[in-house]
Amino acid sequence: MLITGVWVGFEKQSAAALEHETHMLTQRIQQFRMAEESATRARAAEEKLQKEKKIDWKDYSWKLAQMRSGGIMDMRSMFKLQSLLKKMTAEELLGQLDEIEALDLPDVSRSQLEEMILDQLGEKNPRETLLHMVDRMDGKNFSLQNSLAAMLGKWAEKDRFAVMDWFDQAIQEGKFDSKSLDGKNEVRLAFERSLMNTLLTSDPQRADARITSLPMEQREELFKSNYMISQEGPEAQKVYVDIMRAHLSVDQAKENLANLAGSLSYEGYDKVDSLITHISATVEEKVSIVEEVMNQQLSQMNWETWKPEMLEKARAWASIHAPAQVDNLTGKALGRAGNYNKSSTLAIQYLESTGNDEVMVAFLTEVKDSRGKELIDKIKDPVLREQVSRIAPYKDRK
Repeated sequence: MLITGVWVGFEKQSAAALEHETHMLTQRIQQFRMAEESATRARAAEEKLQKEKKIDWKDYSWKLAQMRSGGIMDMRSMFKLQSLLKKMTAEELLGQLDEIEALDLPDVSRSQLEEMILDQLGEKNPRETLLHMVDRMDGKNFSLQNSLAAMLGKWAEKDRFAVMDWFDQAIQEGKFDSKSLDGKNEVRLAFERSLMNTLLTSDPQRADARITSLPMEQREELFKSNYMISQEGPEAQKVYVDIMRAHLSVDQAKENLANLAGSLSYEGYDKVDSLITHISATVEEKVSIVEEVMNQQLSQMNWETWKPEMLEKARAWASIHAPAQVDNLTGKALGRAGNYNKSSTLAIQYLESTGNDEVMVAFLTEVKDSRGKELIDKIKDPVLREQVSRIAPYKDRK
């Protein structure tokens, strides 16, 4: 009886154990299935994501070409592209740049597409982007070069010391060595220019030191492009001009200063006035500035819609900064403005209204058009008249 009871108890325990093991095995199978299903869903999601991230760059290149030729822009498609790029990691974006590099695309479209990616990379990882791209730069793709220079500038605003460490190391490693006969590296100059603009107000001594480290011919080249500094405020522009004056000859500094003023004049005369005041421009600098600004103002004129007050406004402004040169500079600007018939008519009008031969002398000296022979006799001063008569297009006048 006891043996029977023990046996029955053992049987019950064995059954319970078996049931437990079966339950545990079932749970494990279910967990494994769930894990497999989860992994399958994850793979499907990843495949879907990768498929969504697969961008047909040739198609976008075609769309951009259509837009440039006057076609309607597919804004929905472009918004979708921007959204995709925003979701990508820096590594993925760099991969997209490599894809574009490998494709046979028109240079303009390639640059536009690269800039869209670089806009995102500039926010996510400028250092890696610059490292990734610097070896491709040959100084010929100015659009890409300027985009990367702007990226370096934004990075410098956040951590100028990190930028200088990276840049100087890259220079030492030869990444910015010149491959041209003149010894210049356009990419390095663009980067130096961008970094300098950032340092002008935050660390002007370092800005000056970096310029000093460049050979003289490269310093001259550095200051020729003034777009970036034209976007800065008066304080930075003053530091820039002070450094430029210290490193260039008087004539070179005047020329570059005039070009800077010409760029500012697109935003109005008040911007130029502010520059003249903040840099304490000399008399000679003011004349150069006024000459360039008047040239810019007249070159922008649409002769079909031109109104006399446009030139009068320019002359009134010029009389504030270079009163003794207004008529001479008016003639020069008209001589460079194009549309001989209208510009010559204006030159005659100002000669007659001011009685100053300088208007016509400057006009004929600049325009060098054989049709100007008939205007020489309008110059009253015989010495000036003879002087203009010796200019090539007018020598054989009767």
